[in-house]
Amino acid sequence: MPVVIEGCSEAVISFTRTDVTDSLVISFEISGDADNGIDYNFIADSVVFLAGQDSIAIVITPLIDGPDGNGQDTVIISYMNINACGDTTFTTGSFLILDVPNLVVNAPDTTICSLPNIDLNAEAFGAVAPFIYNWVDAANDTIQTDSLHGISTVNVDGMVSGTYYLYVTDSCNLTTTLDTINVYVNDEQASISTSNDTILYCEGQPISINAFPDSLGAQYDYEWFNQIGGTVIDNDSVLNVSPVSTITYYVTATNICNASTDTDTIIVTVDYTPMTLSLTDSISLPCPNKSYDVEVIATLANGTMPYAYSWNASSDNDNTINFTVNANQTVSLTVTDVCLNQIPADMYISYDLYIPMVVRILPIDSVCVGETIELPSDASEGIPPYSYSWTDGVNSYTGNPATYSSLIAGINNVVLTVTDDCNMQQSSNVDVLVIACNIVTPNVFTPNGDSFNETLVFENLEFFPNNRLVIFNRWGNKILEQDGYKNDWNGNGAPAGTYYYVIDLNNSENKTHKGTFTIFN
Repeated sequence: MPVVIEGCSEAVISFTRTDVTDSLVISFEISGDADNGIDYNFIADSVVFLAGQDSIAIVITPLIDGPDGNGQDTVIISYMNINACGDTTFTTGSFLILDVPNLVVNAPDTTICSLPNIDLNAEAFGAVAPFIYNWVDAANDTIQTDSLHGISTVNVDGMVSGTYYLYVTDSCNLTTTLDTINVYVNDEQASISTSNDTILYCEGQPISINAFPDSLGAQYDYEWFNQIGGTVIDNDSVLNVSPVSTITYYVTATNICNASTDTDTIIVTVDYTPMTLSLTDSISLPCPNKSYDVEVIATLANGTMPYAYSWNASSDNDNTINFTVNANQTVSLTVTDVCLNQIPADMYISYDLYIPMVVRILPIDSVCVGETIELPSDASEGIPPYSYSWTDGVNSYTGNPATYSSLIAGINNVVLTVTDDCNMQQSSNVDVLVIACNIVTPNVFTPNGDSFNETLVFENLEFFPNNRLVIFNRWGNKILEQDGYKNDWNGNGAPAGTYYYVIDLNNSENKTHKGTFTIFN
């Protein structure tokens, strides 16, 4: 489809005929999205052929009305004709009206080494060629004008830096674009700076270090080294490194004309000390049937915070855990610092070998009904301290030794149960002979040699071996005093008569008997 540009070109619609005998009026339809009289000069919707006239041309001139939505409008002229045979024919003419084009100029800045002369190039596009290129120097003096369809080239001084201006106009003289071209002659001494020395707290931590020119616009070729005279490790202004220890990086910058170099350094200090980790000392617990609450504390040094704690016995991310243990086990911990370095540690919880208790009741004498006796025992092994529990089926006692007493004569079986600190128990038993041994006091004896009732006898006295007997005559004179009396006193020639006695049994009840007896000869 033909194209015209606003304010730049015109469209011509021609009507022709072969029969010119008479005058003729031809009507036609104007359509499209261009507005008649707004987007182009107003045109009527008919033409008049005069007699003898075989062609008429309509000139359509696009008007500059600013950009519209899609940058183009359509004009369509349609004519319908019915011939002598009655056939209908359609004739259509159309074209596009384009907005004033956007003229674009590509004329880049340039940096060069010192040369006698250099060429600056510029290219215009986006509008209707040929383009008029007008080159102007910094003093606003024209140095060259071209009318070209392609690239314009101007030759300028290459020994000094300068600024040049380029004015480009399209062929319709609708738009002019200005571009500025800066020429940098690189004749300066190389001078660079670098990013600051830095400290890393992780081995192998990635970091970028930089070198940059001290003068705006200066361009350099860079070489990085990790030691003087070493191999080049990069050729960019930015060096990406991951040092595992403190290191000095060297960078050399050479200007693009290879005229001078400058060197600087960056010290990267790796301040990382490997972690050390210890746990609460391993422990051995005494009681195999007992649960214990155990606290385990992790002591960590060095590395780089924050730390992450991973326990096999707990999900707590903490340096301390508390848990209940009832069997041998290993507590494992892995600590990861922010550098992703890890360190493990273990502590062990075990149970001592448990030796069952041995319980023994020491031998004892018999005891009288109602009297008390100590029941001593001996416990060993197990885990002290021990607790003692005694019972004879009727009475219960505690302690060691137990103070035992019974009102039931006969053989009493006393059971001892010992419980140790592990709550383990062991039992033993003993038979205790309980005797009805009340003292029966005498009232007469006859030491006359007939072998009958010859001595002073207190029945059951043998059960009180610690007794003490004192005898007085009727005038109150002491005639006998004896410890541990054995029912063997025959009067020792004492005259017949009444006598007084006091017998102290020295038993647990401190029982004392007093009375009189008579001697008959």
